[in-house]
Amino acid sequence: MLGVLGGGLYWLGKQKSPQSTTDDSARKTLQNRYARDEIDEEEYRRRRERLDATDEDFSN
Repeated sequence: MLGVLGGGLYWLGKQKSPQSTTDDSARKTLQNRYARDEIDEEEYRRRRERLDATDEDFSN
């Protein structure tokens, strides 16, 4: 019984919030687009700053 409880707590601790998963996905997409030269450095920085600002809004 204690093992099941410990496993459940471990699993819950490893879960991410839906917002952080979305943010991670958005960042990876942005990085991939920049790496493939689909967007230039200026566009990359602008969008990255916007993602970072969104993170700050949700953390407060």
